[in-house]
Amino acid sequence: MPTPRAYLSLVVISDILYAVGGFDGTKWLGTNEQFKPVGYGKIPPTIEIVFPENRTYREVLLHFTVNRGTSWIGYSLDGKANVTVSAQVQLANLSQGAHWVRMYANDSAGNMGASDTRHFSVDVQSPFVDILQPQNISYGTTEVQLTFTVDENTTSLAYSLDGKPTELIAGNLTLAALSNGAHSLTVYATDEVGNLGEQTVYFEVAQFPFLLLVAAIVIVIIISSSGFIIFKRSKELSAKKVALDSSKQE
Repeated sequence: MPTPRAYLSLVVISDILYAVGGFDGTKWLGTNEQFKPVGYGKIPPTIEIVFPENRTYREVLLHFTVNRGTSWIGYSLDGKANVTVSAQVQLANLSQGAHWVRMYANDSAGNMGASDTRHFSVDVQSPFVDILQPQNISYGTTEVQLTFTVDENTTSLAYSLDGKPTELIAGNLTLAALSNGAHSLTVYATDEVGNLGEQTVYFEVAQFPFLLLVAAIVIVIIISSSGFIIFKRSKELSAKKVALDSSKQE
């Protein structure tokens, strides 16, 4: 400092230090001097990326911190031209796959600071659900096996039968107690970043009508039995009539 002293106060205003007052050994001073350390004005701002982290996202928020005032802040995505920002921003229209981002900050003295390079991935594609069973055919049973595959890791699986509320499942299962007639089945899969995939199939249950068959057989038996009884009764009456006619002729 130009004026040697002790017991002074230090004040920071707009990133500049001021030495105020103090004691020079004989008297208290009213001196106020601006203090510039060696190399002052040559140190670039420190900018750090908070988000994204090194992982996979569906939507990416660019969030950062900077240690002091700046005249300009921007970022470069995948090596493209810098984009000016003033606060956190959503990185929109990102393609599927790997990306990287780096940030820059410039102070009023022209010093440029740069962040580390942050690598991340974007997943905007829904899981592909492939229902193998049931197929678009007619089944002769009230129990149909649900078998399906998904092309990526999921956080949840669910299905809906005939538009009813979805039910969470762990994997393949048996659809039991199905009614006769047409049915629709939708399987849902949600991946680790929230993308939802689904597939719907249509099938029919036409169980063989055993009760109707049994009823028809019973009716046939009843009709046959009745016919036999009537035939037998008619034959007995005819025999009696012949015997009666013979006795009258005698």
